[in-house]
Amino acid sequence: MFAAVAKKLSKSLGEDTLLPVPSLDQAKDCSSFHVVVKKKRRWFWRSPKYTPSPFTIQQLLTDPDNPLDVPVSKEDLTDFDDSMSFDAKGKIGGNVLSEVELEVSGEDNVQVTSKLGTIVKEKVNIPLLQDALLNRSLNLSHPFMTEVHRNRRNVLCVVVSVLSPTKDSLLVTHVTHNGTEDADMTIVKRLGGEEDVTIDDEKVRTLRVPANTPVAYHVCELQVSRDGKIKLLILGEGDGGFDLDLPQGDVPDGSEVDNPFVALPSNPSLYEMFKPITGLEFVEFSERYWLSHWLHSLLAYPYVIGELEQIIGLAHSNVNEKTKVEQDLSFVVRRLDGKVSQWNNFLKKVKFIFTEEKVIFPEEDSDGFLRAIHCVLAAMLELSDDQCHALHQWHGDNYKLAFHLVKETVDKGFCPTLDDPHVRQLFSGPPSPARNFTNSLGFQAVKSPTGEEKLQTRDLSFSELQGALRVLYAVWGSE
Repeated sequence: MFAAVAKKLSKSLGEDTLLPVPSLDQAKDCSSFHVVVKKKRRWFWRSPKYTPSPFTIQQLLTDPDNPLDVPVSKEDLTDFDDSMSFDAKGKIGGNVLSEVELEVSGEDNVQVTSKLGTIVKEKVNIPLLQDALLNRSLNLSHPFMTEVHRNRRNVLCVVVSVLSPTKDSLLVTHVTHNGTEDADMTIVKRLGGEEDVTIDDEKVRTLRVPANTPVAYHVCELQVSRDGKIKLLILGEGDGGFDLDLPQGDVPDGSEVDNPFVALPSNPSLYEMFKPITGLEFVEFSERYWLSHWLHSLLAYPYVIGELEQIIGLAHSNVNEKTKVEQDLSFVVRRLDGKVSQWNNFLKKVKFIFTEEKVIFPEEDSDGFLRAIHCVLAAMLELSDDQCHALHQWHGDNYKLAFHLVKETVDKGFCPTLDDPHVRQLFSGPPSPARNFTNSLGFQAVKSPTGEEKLQTRDLSFSELQGALRVLYAVWGSE
């Protein structure tokens, strides 16, 4: 429940600049001057992953005993009390239920109420930090540094501002069963740190968040030279990372190993761009029909998408490294919320082998099918619960019109107008499932004060549009 509140706060107060603290257990690692590792995703259009570390930038310098001496200031930012409701089958709702170990039916709703009170913002003086780091160097032989720069997609960041409540605050979770409150909350779980989890009654679970616990934070990337010299990047436009020699024969990040688009012409049609990234054009019709049906069904269970993506991603990595992997059956059962039989046929289809006690991962992917599935599941992760449900409730009518709208926006970098006949047709007439889905992405036809109708865009997300485009292609094909 803490992660859900942290995401809501960071999105409400600074969607483009703030990162949510992933858990209470990691909150102390999101304090000012702490180092965070940003990992660029294998699929370049996915959002990066940020992992807090227990180290401060001071501890990783070649002269850690010489203090940076950079001032930090505090200011009251706002009050934050909020109530959120999530589908139990959704990504956030499923994670909340897993965190507090509740078993509920698929039709339930999870309500999280946060009473954080006054939020204070702690700010590092960024220009002074930049100056202080100019003549300092990172200890590249430090075990943490060795581990981080082993992966070329990793970028070091430094926490430069933190948002936290000034007083002890409460997070309250309860489950609504078909409109009535009820839940089996006989299990109490300590979530780490100093927080207290209590049961007020049989319907409510309360989590106490101690005062000054980081809830959201902002980082600046570091550019690291071969000799360990560092530069703090202030503008937040990326390009941080390690300027280190790669081993002979190693393929630099961004090649067609990780970015299949790079070998294509500079302006190919998006349909052509999808071929190497999904490989689905080589799948037989019966297999493609089965896959389309299965992917469409999976959209009703957003929480499971992330778990399946991790399982398939692990299998994909093992195939690339030519390693044989066996896991206890409980490994898959635990990740799929105990309902492994529901997804058994799919995993067998991508060459997983099940015994009574073990799961044997695929050892080869000669047809690229495993990689294709991994890419599609990663694309699904970019969609919100509402977008997944809107897509699940849509059965392909006016598919080409919606595909055209999203494709044109991604391809050209801006939204087409209603002068486009395909777009005009999509937004004419009564509401439709296709229009509901494009509305969930941020497209909406509105009338101006003069009565003129135009297409308006609201909070368009590049990663969501890229994900939506690949999911649409995987489920129904191109235009």
